[in-house]
Amino acid sequence: MSNKVLLSNFDIIDICKYLQLDLIAVVNKDKLSDHKSKDGAYAINLQDSTEGGGTHWVMLYLYDGQALYYDSFGEEPPSDVKHFARTYYDFVTSHDHIQDIADYSCGYYVIAMIYFCKFNKTKISLEDIMIKFNAPFNLDYPKKNVKILQHFFKKFISN
Repeated sequence: MSNKVLLSNFDIIDICKYLQLDLIAVVNKDKLSDHKSKDGAYAINLQDSTEGGGTHWVMLYLYDGQALYYDSFGEEPPSDVKHFARTYYDFVTSHDHIQDIADYSCGYYVIAMIYFCKFNKTKISLEDIMIKFNAPFNLDYPKKNVKILQHFFKKFISN
């Protein structure tokens, strides 16, 4: 895992497939409307498809009427994402800024959150999953969080 290289859409697909995660699509935000919303995970690039290869990955997880939008920078979801998940009655957003602005690990945060959702969605709400996932991260010093993320991958995903 490198925080110096942005994961591509193919990287995210391959890693999620290897981990047997319920990834529905990897898509630019302006192409969400090409898909029908259904339960599972969406890795979304926040750059429009007409503007290039992309700069930041976020996640939308849909399950049982709930929608969880996860951005490791803690930003609000764009209107494309809100519109896509409009039929889900409970829309939860993470406002915690856990990724350092100078690192490129957003794709890894997305994969880790998809993993966390898959294995906890039947036990607790998506909001509680987000809270539990964010708990170990340092909100005051995001530079430290890449080490916590690497530990997550070693502990939970490498088994």
